[in-house]
Amino acid sequence: MLASLAKRTLPQPTIALVLTSTVALLIWQLRGDLARSTVDLLGATIAVGLTIGLIAANAITIQISYHTKTSLSDSVLLLISVLLAPSGALLVALAASLISFTLHKRQRGLYWSDIATETSRFGLICFVASAAHQLLAPIAWDVVALGIPAALLLVGDALTLPLAVGPMSDSRPWQIMRTTFRDILLVDGVQYLCAIPIALIALIAPHTLPLLVVPLALMYRVFRGRYHLQNTTRQLLEQMADIVDLRDPYTGGHSRRVAEYTCQILRQINLSGHDADLIATAARIHDIGKIGIPDAVLNKPGRLTDEERLTMEQHPVLGANLLLRYPDFTRGVAIVRHHHERLDGKGYPDGLIGQDIPFGARVIAVADTWDALTSDRPYRQGMTVERAAAILIEGRGTQWSPDLVDALLRALELGALLERMAAIEVGASQAVSAH
Repeated sequence: MLASLAKRTLPQPTIALVLTSTVALLIWQLRGDLARSTVDLLGATIAVGLTIGLIAANAITIQISYHTKTSLSDSVLLLISVLLAPSGALLVALAASLISFTLHKRQRGLYWSDIATETSRFGLICFVASAAHQLLAPIAWDVVALGIPAALLLVGDALTLPLAVGPMSDSRPWQIMRTTFRDILLVDGVQYLCAIPIALIALIAPHTLPLLVVPLALMYRVFRGRYHLQNTTRQLLEQMADIVDLRDPYTGGHSRRVAEYTCQILRQINLSGHDADLIATAARIHDIGKIGIPDAVLNKPGRLTDEERLTMEQHPVLGANLLLRYPDFTRGVAIVRHHHERLDGKGYPDGLIGQDIPFGARVIAVADTWDALTSDRPYRQGMTVERAAAILIEGRGTQWSPDLVDALLRALELGALLERMAAIEVGASQAVSAH
């Protein structure tokens, strides 16, 4: 409920407006420092070089897990924070981030409000880190004076990430921080540890900055190699999902179709990027737990007994337990486990209610149900499109999220049917009220 309230009261454009207004006010307060810095030829040269470096680093993305990407920008952000005064660090981080995100706007599926939010938060984080370095440099050891700004950049990124991600999902801020902090700590933390000695060398001899290309290239090679291993893992899981489909001749291709319906829903609600990729992959392997269901139950030609149904209802748990063996798919485990939950709490395996059900699981529930209704089963023929749509509409708000049901029907060009059903409901409600 709190997540929904925050999403309604603080949509992405509002957050972007607040952050950009804060940055604009800060720039106005620092206008004197900015004017004086332009006459420092060496400082201006370093600032230009760091701007170009941050743009280049942002262009080199690394897939640290299947659902999360990062870049080599962390090392450059630390250099910006310790080599420039706070006003210069703010301006360079803003300029480089704005250019970087604008160049990759279409590729990464960004809106202008997303760009404003990301640009502003990185500018503010760099400003705080630079101010901390300026305060500590005269009184602390070099390691402390560099380590604290690095820690501020790392923690600041984790704490402000919900501002960028939260309005695009129903996840609570603490959930976003919890699920992403491990990746941020493992990968970005390593980058900052490598960047601290590099920053120390750059402080002593700024002219050596071009040599930083070599260690940054080495880090890119290491992390890129890690992604290739995880990509192989993803392919293995998808092959296992295909084996499950092949075991049941009546639902062959089910996982692929559910993944496609899931992608159609995500496109309708304008969700793209890493979270959309994660949900689509979870949809592709959502029934992987059926690999542990006996053939006698999975392929039974008639309706299941109560005992057999309980056995079948264990497949989300079996799938989640299997996926726990693959750390790179950590965030997808909950989606697979809960794709048979219902908004009213009558689903399985845990009886979650409403917003407690992961957003991705709610998307897959709609796509999975649609394919189940319209596909032939051993005990019945697939339903007509109209009948299947009517069942989804009837379950809006009790079994499935209304906005996701509507998104699927629009994607399938059944919006007119949805409107007719809504008109019938309104008419029936008015008739009851009149009596």
